[in-house]
Amino acid sequence: MENKYRTLQVLAGIVSETAHPTQYQCTMREMVLHTVFDWKYIQQHLADLESEGLVQQIKKEPFYFSITEQGLVRSSSLESLPDNSLKLIYSELLT
Repeated sequence: MENKYRTLQVLAGIVSETAHPTQYQCTMREMVLHTVFDWKYIQQHLADLESEGLVQQIKKEPFYFSITEQGLVRSSSLESLPDNSLKLIYSELLT
């Protein structure tokens, strides 16, 4: 999956618990805290996603952006993100 769609999924995850997901104005800080990408890559992803009509960038200080209805539909149709949680695997030694 392209990285821009991973960014879309992260944004969808951030807004998923809100009453009006498409009206939620996400901040740069929220995205940086929830993803592994550097801000310069996130900005490029957002620009690409905006050209596809999946997000809307709100150019004001500070910088905000939101997911569109089309973005919500697209993110739900993508394969899920890999589970990055720490897993401890052990085996008992047989003696």
